[in-house]
Amino acid sequence: LCCDLLWAQVQQASPCPNQNLGPWIFSGIAWFIAMTLAVISFLLWRAAKVLRRDHARLARVYQASDDGFWEWDIATGHAYYTPKFLRLLGISPAESRDKTPLELFNNIVHPIDRAYVIDKLNYHLQAGHEHGIDIEFRIVKGQRQNSWLWLRGKLMRDPGNARLVLVGLITDIYARKHREEQMFSLDRHVVTDLLTDLPTRAYMLAQQQHIIQYGMKNDQAAVMMVDVNDFKAVNEKFGHGSGDLLLKVVGRRLQQCLRQDDTIVRLG
Repeated sequence: LCCDLLWAQVQQASPCPNQNLGPWIFSGIAWFIAMTLAVISFLLWRAAKVLRRDHARLARVYQASDDGFWEWDIATGHAYYTPKFLRLLGISPAESRDKTPLELFNNIVHPIDRAYVIDKLNYHLQAGHEHGIDIEFRIVKGQRQNSWLWLRGKLMRDPGNARLVLVGLITDIYARKHREEQMFSLDRHVVTDLLTDLPTRAYMLAQQQHIIQYGMKNDQAAVMMVDVNDFKAVNEKFGHGSGDLLLKVVGRRLQQCLRQDDTIVRLG
C-alpha cells in the first residue's frame, strides 16, 4: 500500500511533457492543410486565367480569319461547324444539323467535282494519309453558286480519350480563281493561233509547269495527241484554202468536246 501511494505521488509531481503538445500538433496540421488548399486554389485560378486568355485569343483568330473551321468525330458521326464554315457553304445551321461533312459535300459540291471530293475524303478516312486532305472544288448552293472553295483537313487523335477526329479549314478562293482565269484568258489571247483561234505551242510550253502542278495537286492529268491523216493530200488536191478551212473545222469541233478545265493547243 505504501508503494502504491508513493507511485501515485510521483505521477502527480511529474506530468508527461507530451500532454501539452496536442493543440500545437493539430494547429500545425490545420495550417498545412489550409496552405495546401490555398496553393491549389491559386494554381487552378491561374490555369483558368490562362485558359480564358487562350480561348479569347483563339476566338479573335477565328473572327479575323477568312477560314471556316470544322471537326468530325469519326466514331460517333457528330460534326461541329463554325458559323463561317456554314456561310462559306451557303447553308443554314438547320440544314447542317446531324449531317456529316460527306453528306454536306454530297449535296452542295458541283457535279463535275463531286465524285472527286467524296473519293478523296473516303480515301483519307480509310488510309489516314499523313499529309491530310487538300482539295479545291466548286459548289452549287444559293447565292454561293459556282463559288470556289479550298478544303484542308487531317485525321487526329484526341489525347484525352483517344477519339479519332477529322479536323480542318475551308477557305473561299473564288477571287484567286477568277484572277487565274483572267490571266489564263490573257495568255491565250497573246499566244493564239490566228487561223484556228487555238493556243499555240508557245502557250503550252509557257503553261506546262502550271499544268503539271494542277495534275499533281488533283491526282489526275492526261495528255492526248491528235493528228489529221492525209492532211498534205488535202492541200495538194484542193488547195491551201481548203486545208485551212479543214483545220478550223477540226479545231472548232475539238473545242466543243472540252470540259471547263481542259486545254487544246495547235502544235503545227
